[in-house]
Amino acid sequence: MNYKRDDITPEIVRELLDYDPDTGHLKWRARTRKWFSSDRAWKNFNAQFAGKPALTATSKKRYRHGLILGFTFSAHQVAFAHHHGRWPTFGIDHDNGDGFDNRISNLFDRPQSENCKNKRLRKDNTSGQMGVCRTENGQWAVTIGSKYLGTFEHFDKAISVRKAAEQQHGFHPNHGRAA
Repeated sequence: MNYKRDDITPEIVRELLDYDPDTGHLKWRARTRKWFSSDRAWKNFNAQFAGKPALTATSKKRYRHGLILGFTFSAHQVAFAHHHGRWPTFGIDHDNGDGFDNRISNLFDRPQSENCKNKRLRKDNTSGQMGVCRTENGQWAVTIGSKYLGTFEHFDKAISVRKAAEQQHGFHPNHGRAA
């Protein structure tokens, strides 16, 4: 059978995979003959994959992914769809910041604007604090998103201004954690 990626529904995902919401692990289920072009392919798949971990490849962005019926899917999106019976509307935010942790309690369907409030500190950050950078005259400039919050002589003051703004704008407590 020839599928398009959009044909793969949460119902098909549930037929092909098992998901443990407490561990976040996905496993291949034994498949019926209807999924294969030959008896040999059917038997080989079930002998090789049934009951084994699924979608275990890792990306540079620290997420798991794999193929379902020839199409690449992120494990966190599949876990969400399997559990909720629908694909995410926006994007999945891993609440604890660990892209390998696909427990349902860690997966939230959030718009990008909300997901950005739970970002890791970039590796190229030189101040060690999100939204705080050194200016040419040695002071500390503070921003949140595209909003400029001011320039401060003391680093501690700059950090406190940034933290207050994060709280005011509903940022996640993990925002800015080390990468």
